[in-house]
Amino acid sequence: MKSLYYRPQTVSPRLLVALSILAVAALATVEAFPKQTDSSEQALMVAAARKADSAFEVVRRQRNELGLGTIRDQDPAETGLLGPSMSLVTSLPGHLDAKQTSANPNFAAVAVNYLREAGLQPGDRVAIGCTGSFPALNIAVLAAAETMELEISLISSAASSQFGANHPLQMWPDMERRLAQEGIIKTRSIAVSRGGFRDNAAGMTDETRRRLEAAITRGGRPLLNCTSIEDSIDRRMQLLQRSTGDEDRFAAYVNVGGGSASVGGTRGNEHLGHGLIRPTDLLPTKEPIDSVAMRFLDQGVPVINMIHVVAMAKKHGLPISSSVRPEVGEGGVYVSKGYRKSFAGIGLLMILVATSLVMRPPPWLVASLQKLALGRNSPTASNASWML
Repeated sequence: MKSLYYRPQTVSPRLLVALSILAVAALATVEAFPKQTDSSEQALMVAAARKADSAFEVVRRQRNELGLGTIRDQDPAETGLLGPSMSLVTSLPGHLDAKQTSANPNFAAVAVNYLREAGLQPGDRVAIGCTGSFPALNIAVLAAAETMELEISLISSAASSQFGANHPLQMWPDMERRLAQEGIIKTRSIAVSRGGFRDNAAGMTDETRRRLEAAITRGGRPLLNCTSIEDSIDRRMQLLQRSTGDEDRFAAYVNVGGGSASVGGTRGNEHLGHGLIRPTDLLPTKEPIDSVAMRFLDQGVPVINMIHVVAMAKKHGLPISSSVRPEVGEGGVYVSKGYRKSFAGIGLLMILVATSLVMRPPPWLVASLQKLALGRNSPTASNASWML
């Protein structure tokens, strides 16, 4: 004779609540204990951030020596890395919150993260294009590349948008030269363009062009003189290729800012987005935007686009428009985005087992609960159903 066991026809609401609590607890545990970055990788990111921080201090000291000072409303953390709202060498409007956010040495750790994700190793060659608009990010990227012992080919431009390296006495070529003189950031530009519209200061006054050229001369680097945006892109590609030697090729291209030749300006940045872009990630567009970045992608070379600073900061756990100078080693960038697979696996197994027991309890469990309920003088065995 077969034994008959009681099985509940419906699942107790209390048990459904318990299952929900278990699922939330498992998720919270996985979120609370993310996989930590490898210690050697973290040490590399911290070293890059320290290098960037030392470079920031050099730029602050240079600014003070020039008697430029800081404007508290624009630069509340007194980083010394933000220029005026307007000057003769200002090319475009700029977003103050982005410039304030960029003045964080931990963006060097972000750059290391992206370069590693792109697969770069010591000895690999990276091409970098930057403008004067984000001097702090320029420094962060160069600090990361030098700390990683990469071979670097840099082309920059002199003009800057608002709140960048846009003081006529302290432009990016001035900063780059001073950093090299003090041995903090040793990389020098292969060539420097005027920047701005068409990468040639088109539409700017003769006085502005004279000041841009004076900064390039002070910096001691050759002028990249172009006649059109296409000419600038062609010349940049030729200069970069020449810098590698015939047998070498680039492992990645890094763009900083919104240079018209480097990335295609605002339209190019909107098309590419920020962070690491692999050639297979690129969405087709009806209007191809020619730029150095796009040509590298066409060659199968990944691009790292250091732009949309606030979005990058949020993604990597860095403060937005901080009123104090960020410390080296602070931020979510130093914690891996991945989860501990062991925690996730255990949590998932617990949820599956608990759900199975609730929906289809085995006979031995039903019998045990019946005995437990009867032992407590329950009127009927069905009173045990609250547990099922």
